[in-house]
Amino acid sequence: MNDMNLLEPAERFVLSHPHLDDIDRDALLRQTTVHLANQYACAQHTAGLFAARAVANIEANGVDAYVDIDNSTSSCVFVRIKGQLRAFSIQH
Repeated sequence: MNDMNLLEPAERFVLSHPHLDDIDRDALLRQTTVHLANQYACAQHTAGLFAARAVANIEANGVDAYVDIDNSTSSCVFVRIKGQLRAFSIQH
């Protein structure tokens, strides 16, 4: 399967997890990573990236905030929260 298609199966796995409401986030990431690597024969690194994206997407559902990618750099990430721009340096 093309790596670009792994976000949807990752999100499906997370949303259908029987213990979604009470599982530790790190455990959910590990289980999702293992599932993707085994099910889609992809590298652990790739599976881990898609697992993290899926969990973050689901956690962010309904949140009025986003990363301002156009203004962010390798040392400073800009986030817009309810229209207000906030900067987070790599030190945070």
